[in-house]
Amino acid sequence: MSCKTYPKSSSSLFNRHWLQAINSVILIPGGSLNETLHSLTYNFFLKDRRFFQVWSRLEQIHLLFPTTFVSDGEPLPADDYTFVQAGAFFDTDTRKPWYFLVGASGGQFYNGNIVSGQTGVTYRVMPYGSLGFRLNYNHLDFPDDYGRAEIINMTARLDFTFTRNVFWTSFVQYNTQREIFNINSRFQWRFAPLSDLFLVYTDSYDTPGQFRDRVRTLVLKLNYWWTI
Repeated sequence: MSCKTYPKSSSSLFNRHWLQAINSVILIPGGSLNETLHSLTYNFFLKDRRFFQVWSRLEQIHLLFPTTFVSDGEPLPADDYTFVQAGAFFDTDTRKPWYFLVGASGGQFYNGNIVSGQTGVTYRVMPYGSLGFRLNYNHLDFPDDYGRAEIINMTARLDFTFTRNVFWTSFVQYNTQREIFNINSRFQWRFAPLSDLFLVYTDSYDTPGQFRDRVRTLVLKLNYWWTI
């Protein structure tokens, strides 16, 4: 559910702003409760196309199996958990050659606490493509022997347009929790409406000590739109 407001004054900074509420319930077979989410978000869309958002949410989870979120901690017991989080997000005008985003959040997480942050920058050269970098950070802190961890995920992405129908997209990603470095590169040729030929290369490495190859694949995929 959302309720949008369009300011009437020409001097207003906002193009529109709106309140959004989300309520969801997930049940397990038999009809018992598995998970509920109640969130409240206020969005501000400025006239210069900058965007700002503040949010809060309440989650209730019935954990069915012992689960761990950190490598050196004891699994959280199967139980009922209720926790609250809040955060904010901001990004600049995505039409500009340079645009940026930043976000932060924190609060409870199961029986512990979490602090998260994200930032990103993208440089775009129209009509040829864009290059972007994004960093995500999570600090998890659980009581007793359930452990704590700092998890960082870094991603760089390159999009390049050769013609109106030929594209190339590549990204590299590193995750400190699993200590894995991933490479994904995709070539796309749209030879007809809704019909594409894809050539996708994927490579993955374990990073502790030295790079050790985990998975390497090369996939050819064809989509064809056939009307009858």
